[in-house]
Amino acid sequence: NSLIEVSLATRVDTGDVRDWLGLEAISLAQGDAAVSGSVRVVSGDAPVLSLESDLVGVSLDLPEPWAKAADLPGQLSVELPLGREQSVLSLELGRQLQMQLDITAAAMQGASLGINADPPALENGKINVTGHASLVDVQGWLDFTEQYLLADAAELEVAPDPNDAVAPESRGGLASLALQIHELRADRVRIWGLEAADLVFSMDYAVDGWQVQAHTDWMRGSFLQPDGERATLALDFLDLEGLGQLVSTETETETET
Repeated sequence: NSLIEVSLATRVDTGDVRDWLGLEAISLAQGDAAVSGSVRVVSGDAPVLSLESDLVGVSLDLPEPWAKAADLPGQLSVELPLGREQSVLSLELGRQLQMQLDITAAAMQGASLGINADPPALENGKINVTGHASLVDVQGWLDFTEQYLLADAAELEVAPDPNDAVAPESRGGLASLALQIHELRADRVRIWGLEAADLVFSMDYAVDGWQVQAHTDWMRGSFLQPDGERATLALDFLDLEGLGQLVSTETETETET
């Protein structure tokens, strides 16, 4: 029943953490910051490394609205059991983003992300996402997934606009993990140059294509984009008056400019 706890305080460069873990996902953070933490050793269990930082000095390349400049404060908590067969790195950015990364054998085996919610269960070969977000920029999240969570992935792009008459080209396949979004509630969603409000959607994104199911108070349906084939849109319910709630993000940008 013995317990040993070693406290520490230092400055850490994010590049050193990336090299130590061999994890490209750490590259989303750039810079160095003050860190405090501890290593707890309990008899009969794996040691646990716990770290906390205000992240002053570190920038975060996250999709809107979670990106952070280096001079702004944040609150990061990290926990990593040491010496277990399965290595699961837990990260918490405030209470807004909670992520678990299965980095067993120094490779990304799976990941889960909870947005203002607990992260879903880890599954081998998948990136599972759920929660409630004020803003979801679909292309921003696909770019983030490609750059930081998928090893040697093929280029990820939002499926072609369904109004485009040109047949979509094959986008290649994912090299490792499949992205699955489960009942994510979004106050605002940006996709295809449009912005919709109060949307709940699920998405499966894998080697053979992707499928989205979504509903709001004026629409319910699904969108299927098989790899290298034409997309299909199936609507179970549509109130045409709701189309007037769609906002063009391009117009919004021009107005702001």
